[in-house]
Amino acid sequence: MVELIKGKKRTSSTIPFGYELSNDKKLLIPIKSQIDKLNEIKILILKGEFSLRAAAEKLKKTTKRKISHVGLRRILDNEYPLWKDTIKAEKAKIQLQSRKVKEFKIKKEQEQKKIDKEKRKKENYLKMLEKQKIYRKENKEKIRRAQLSYQKKNEQKLKKYREEYYEKNKEKYKEYSKEYWSKNALKRKKYYLMQDNDIRKKKKELW
Repeated sequence: MVELIKGKKRTSSTIPFGYELSNDKKLLIPIKSQIDKLNEIKILILKGEFSLRAAAEKLKKTTKRKISHVGLRRILDNEYPLWKDTIKAEKAKIQLQSRKVKEFKIKKEQEQKKIDKEKRKKENYLKMLEKQKIYRKENKEKIRRAQLSYQKKNEQKLKKYREEYYEKNKEKYKEYSKEYWSKNALKRKKYYLMQDNDIRKKKKELW
């Protein structure tokens, strides 16, 4: 950083940024506001937030004093010999951070799109159900007639299908019924006995 000095000797014809000539034109007197702005802008350059040209333009606007990007580079070279390496490292960090932020935003957007899609799907389904409900209420008689006509039309088909299915699986049904009756014979006897007992009790009560 440039330190504020009471006055230093002039060594060249050019007056460095942040200084002005004394009355006798032998000493360089520091201007505090300009040196503060220069120190601020140098930090921003080292962080990689400003290029040399952009920093020079910024200084020109804030201090109303001209400085070239070459002049800024010389100042940095004198004070920070490895400043270019630090800028590269800072830029890499910023790029990595910006990439992570972008990825996070994209992920969030995708998640939000999924949520919105599911929401719309649900809303559309509910609307459809509501429409169906209204239609059924309004056309209850029509639907009933249509169902009856369909049953009448397809009654013969259903009968044929049942008969064919029964003929095909006749033997299976017989075997299954035999097995079932043999397995559940005792249970059935007990059930009928219980029923008989209940009937007898009721008869006694009536008489």
